[in-house]
Amino acid sequence: MKALPQTRLGKWSCRLILAFAILFLFTTVGIVGLFKQTGGNTIFDNLFISIPMLTAFGCAIAAFVTVVISVWKYKELSLAVIVPIATGLLIALFILGEVTTPH
Repeated sequence: MKALPQTRLGKWSCRLILAFAILFLFTTVGIVGLFKQTGGNTIFDNLFISIPMLTAFGCAIAAFVTVVISVWKYKELSLAVIVPIATGLLIALFILGEVTTPH
């Protein structure tokens, strides 16, 4: 088992999960923490928070899809693909819970 992915899709999944982490940290620390932005009742009340977060969640889901294809089709086995699998699965479950469960 190698540490870094060998296939193209495996490398893309690691790049996408890195983009997720950067966008998530930028939004939570930079926009919410430093600039004191707050959300509203809906997701689109404050676009300075919602656009980077939706992009980050999109990156996590795309990383999950690419890593699943990479593992399934090309038998990618590396330690670095564990992070996109775990993070993408957790984000997918979070989004599913937000859509199906009323508040």
